[in-house]
Amino acid sequence: RIVELDELSEPAILDAGSGTTHSINEVIRALEHISGKTIAVEYSPGRNIDPGSVEVNLDPTAGLTGWIPATPLQDGLERVHAWALEHYRAQ
Repeated sequence: RIVELDELSEPAILDAGSGTTHSINEVIRALEHISGKTIAVEYSPGRNIDPGSVEVNLDPTAGLTGWIPATPLQDGLERVHAWALEHYRAQ
């Protein structure tokens, strides 16, 4: 559901995610598995301002919109990959 601005008493920042934390390396491995291709990864030292990890709080999103994540990472990546192949191969 789309939240109308007049429903909010103040501006809101809403997180979106799966509710499960995954590392960048896990996402890269999943994408490599799905695509059958190797992804060239270049690692750089972290900056002092970079957090070690990030976890989102989906409670405000669910409370305002009723949206609760239901698609596991692997399934979502497979769907996006299939969509991209369908839409970008045709061009």
